[in-house]
Amino acid sequence: MLEAIFQFYNRNGDAIPLLMPLLCFLLFWKQLAKKELLLFFYCLISILFYVSTNFVANFYKNNAPMYHFFTLFEQWYVSYYILSKTAIVFPRKLYLVTNASFTIFWLFNIIFFEPLTHFNSNSINLSYLILMVLSMYYIYTLTTKDEILNFQRSPSFWIVSGLLIAFAINLMVYFMVKYYVLENHFSDGIKLLFFSGIATFLKCLLISIGLLFYRRENPIVISLYEN
Repeated sequence: MLEAIFQFYNRNGDAIPLLMPLLCFLLFWKQLAKKELLLFFYCLISILFYVSTNFVANFYKNNAPMYHFFTLFEQWYVSYYILSKTAIVFPRKLYLVTNASFTIFWLFNIIFFEPLTHFNSNSINLSYLILMVLSMYYIYTLTTKDEILNFQRSPSFWIVSGLLIAFAINLMVYFMVKYYVLENHFSDGIKLLFFSGIATFLKCLLISIGLLFYRRENPIVISLYEN
């Protein structure tokens, strides 16, 4: 029984942590629906993606194309979410220029370096780097506001911090995985994906903590965009 549970978690460890924020949405939908609807759909789509890729892999099919397109989706979607919390007026030009440039690189990478049948290590690393910088930019905006003194009560602080930590860890993990693969140490590189699972768990934990702060009658909302 325990072995079956372990095998199930080992196959779906990237999807299971996402149940934490989804449970928060289920329990406190009235408080969260208007504030974090974008985040709800991101968590829902992510868990469906991971379950789908694991299902395909269980039948020994190539799921690499799914990662290519999910990376593109995540780049556009999460960057919109983060930037929407940094200013009163959404920085549309920054958003479009950043993601259009990434999309060009994404296509270039597929055509010349990593086709759809290969894992997209180049584009996913660039995406994590961009999203990490945007998350750091949000944290920087906190330092310019008086509410920084109460940052620990801000839902957005916890949520974006979770994203930042996950992007930073995954950036290092996938960089090292590619290094080991290029050095013909594939099995050693695959073992490092364990830390990607830890990154997902930490991300979901911090997101859940942030969502729970919406239960307060007057949570500290640092983002000007949310006011």
